[in-house]
Amino acid sequence: MNIIVCMKYISSIPTYMESRLPFSPSDRNALGMGLTLKMRNKDSKLIVLSMSPLKARDSLQDLYSYGVDSVYLVSDKSFAESDTLATTFVLSTAIKKIMESTKINLILCGDKTIDSNTGQISAGLAYRIGAQYCNCLQSVALIDEKYEFITDQYTLKNYDGVVVADVNSEWELPFPSLQNIMKAKEKKVICWSNDDLNMDLNRVGASGSPTKIIKAEKVQAQVSSDIIQEDINQAKSFLKQIISTRGGDFVNE
Repeated sequence: MNIIVCMKYISSIPTYMESRLPFSPSDRNALGMGLTLKMRNKDSKLIVLSMSPLKARDSLQDLYSYGVDSVYLVSDKSFAESDTLATTFVLSTAIKKIMESTKINLILCGDKTIDSNTGQISAGLAYRIGAQYCNCLQSVALIDEKYEFITDQYTLKNYDGVVVADVNSEWELPFPSLQNIMKAKEKKVICWSNDDLNMDLNRVGASGSPTKIIKAEKVQAQVSSDIIQEDINQAKSFLKQIISTRGGDFVNE
């Protein structure tokens, strides 16, 4: 099984999500699932694809120490301000280029990113490359030389084509082995610009993005530190008091 994991570099991970891998947490889950499948299926290859600024190169280089086989960074000034439509166009073009030399069975994405939270990339990729889409993939089984893709709602059986799936469950990353750390030093992140992908510039970046950001504001979340350690009736009374003072209606039961 050959797998591509799409990962988005996040330059400023919130404090409560800090990690030495500055990627969207759901994308790290997708990587964890991909690495698990690679270890379970002999002769598998795991490729990471990231549409990110060039400053992401060092962080992407670190992924080799986890057992990733190849890392591709797609970066170009013309890709700036791409919305999900333009992003899936860029990523699908890169995926098709990878597939020219490597047979791919599965493409994994996080179910959403923490900066945009749209949850549209995996479905958009499936449409653009003509693949089967699986929402909320839980696991993959090999039955009679055929892969079965198991989601939280159904199982996709006897499908021979490429599957694109998003991952919304937690998957732990393996601890980097000394062997992989040493190998990582010899590997390079493969960087592609639009000179390599030769895409129509009217379909990428701001030009190819019908979604426009009018205004962005930084909002400081206010989280109450109140802890309820009472029985259920006292808890209900406490909640009624909060709602009545802050506005809104309380519905019993």
